[in-house]
Order: sequence, then C-alpha cells, then structure tokens
Amino acid sequence: LEMIAVFMGLGFGMAATALVGQNIGARKPSRAARGSWLLVLYASATMGILGIVFLLRHRMLFGLASPRITPLAVESGVTYLRYMVPAWFVMAVNIVLSNALNGAASTKVPLVIDAVAYVLIQLPLAYVQLKPGRRVDVDELLALCQREVPERAAVPIDVVVIGAMPV
Repeated sequence: LEMIAVFMGLGFGMAATALVGQNIGARKPSRAARGSWLLVLYASATMGILGIVFLLRHRMLFGLASPRITPLAVESGVTYLRYMVPAWFVMAVNIVLSNALNGAASTKVPLVIDAVAYVLIQLPLAYVQLKPGRRVDVDELLALCQREVPERAAVPIDVVVIGAMPV
C-alpha cells in the first residue's frame, strides 16, 4: 500500500524534472522555481491525504491487498503506517525538489539531499518473537541495539514483542 503513495510522489517528481528543464531552457527560472514549489505542495497534499485514508480505512485496504490477512498482521501494518505516514510529507518534498534540481542539470546536490533525507526519515522498527515461556524487557533490547548495531540509521526506534510473526 505504501508504494501507491510513493509512486504518486514520484509522478510529481518527474513532472518537476520536465517543468524545470523546460523553463530553464526557456530562460524562465522564476517560473521553474514557482512551479517546483507548487508541485511540492501537490505532492505533499496527495501523499498526506493518502496516508490519512490508509490509516482510517486500514482494515478494508489490508483486506483488499491480502484477503486472508490475520488480525496480527493488520495490527503490525497499522503500527508501521503510524510511524511512516508522517514521513511521507518529508519524502514528498525530497522527491520533488531532488527531481527539480535534476531538471536544472544539477546531480550532485540531489544526491546529497537524497542521502541525508533517506537516512533521517528511515524509521526502523524491530519485531521480536520470543521462544515459548521467555520474557524480555523492551528497554534492554533497545539499549542493546544502540550499543551493538554499527549503522546508526539501522538502530530501531521501537521494538514490538509479538506472539507470532504476522502473515
């Protein structure tokens, strides 16, 4: 489901590439800038509205995506969406502005923007399934991850202990 929103953002990004390229070629940079910011607004609004719809209608949408989805899988999907939907606004801005800069023949700056944005909005979650009869403290697991996971962007921001992996 998330890819529907991402592809909408990518569509606005491609439009930004063409809009900026054409307007820079026509020597109208202010029109290119105005158009890019308008596309940022449209992409953010579209992805934001989709996120709200996904959160409000998650049972129906998950059921359409997978008719035999378990309640645990729906719950896990909703948890994921609650973390990711706010990041879609940042992702929309990143997609459109990076593509707009590409349209202006700038490739190094968008590369840096993409790298920083995806590291900053990457919100890893960890699901843990324990062996029967075992217990764990979530705060201890988070502390262990912060000490032992070498890549900062891969350190979970939350750990969810579940009875069984959702399918």
